[in-house]
Order: sequence, then structure tokens, then C-alpha cells
Amino acid sequence: GQAWPCEPARSDLLLDLGWIKVAIYCAVLMERATKDLSSSTPKELWQRFIEWTEPPDDARNLLLKQTA
Repeated sequence: GQAWPCEPARSDLLLDLGWIKVAIYCAVLMERATKDLSSSTPKELWQRFIEWTEPPDDARNLLLKQTA
């Protein structure tokens, strides 16, 4: 009964795609959803589709070290 992406969809996406691909995928979906969810504010869309895709600090630091 929750809006997508709910749990366990979030966990499944992260396990299947990883943090970076999930963030890109959800950004594309957010852009598409702006038409269907026109009553939602930009902040609500950001929180629903993007905000949760930010990796935890330890994962973010590891990614930054790998790309440096």
C-alpha cells in the first residue's frame, strides 16, 4: 500500500543494480513521473525518487576513494 519505491523494492534495486545505477535509474523515473504526479512538489518527488538513493557515508567514502 506504499508508493513505489517502497521496501523491499529499494533493497532489491540496490542489490541488483548498485548505488550509482539505482540513482541514475530513479532520476529517469522521477523525470517521467513529473507528468503523472503533477500534484507533487519538486521536494516530494526528490524525496521519493532520489534522496533515498544516496549511499551511506562509508559506502560514499569508498566510492570516492575508488574514483580518485
